[in-house]
Amino acid sequence: MKALEEYIDYYNNKRIKNRLKGKSPVQYRTLSHIVRLITCPTFWGLFIDMRDKII
Repeated sequence: MKALEEYIDYYNNKRIKNRLKGKSPVQYRTLSHIVRLITCPTFWGLFIDMRDKII
């Protein structure tokens, strides 16, 4: 069981793929979610609304 858990951890977190721009699958997914969030107009609209209320 321990060997299986170690392999799954390696496969998801440590295995580097050229197809994923030199990142592990988890790094690639995390980065793609961050980029999607930052480039989302809804996100920036909410951010600007919150900023105006704080200031």
